[in-house]
Amino acid sequence: MEEVFLTIDKSVEDIHESIKGWLTKLEFINYEINFIRNDLLNSISFDPYTEDLFNTHAFLENKMGDLKVKSEILIEEIKAHDNKIGGILECVGTECVGTECDIIYRDSHQVLREQYEVFEAYYMKSKKELISYALKILKYKKNSFLIRFKKSIK
Repeated sequence: MEEVFLTIDKSVEDIHESIKGWLTKLEFINYEINFIRNDLLNSISFDPYTEDLFNTHAFLENKMGDLKVKSEILIEEIKAHDNKIGGILECVGTECVGTECDIIYRDSHQVLREQYEVFEAYYMKSKKELISYALKILKYKKNSFLIRFKKSIK
């Protein structure tokens, strides 16, 4: 019987560690989002120079704002889920006990893990869009600089 308890204990520990990992990554994502929204997109270096880039800029600002809200909601859900870990063998408000509670908690953990993974993939896709936007701006600025430089040395 003790071996089963240790296996359950280990699983709970693994779940808690994965939750800590999600929270750490989400805190870093929030840090990046704040930098992107407050510093990068508002930098004079990243002013759009065409209507298409202006629209992309506005789209990215809105997307980063939405991502910020979604990440904060996800963080709260993950923290609430983590707080339930202490009562994994007792389900408040339901009639399950023991193994049933364990299964319910693990199922909710699986759902939350999938939500986290979907969010992370969407954020990475958004970041890729931002990098593509930044590269277009930088390429234009580099070409403009080279043109001015060539004219100045003639």
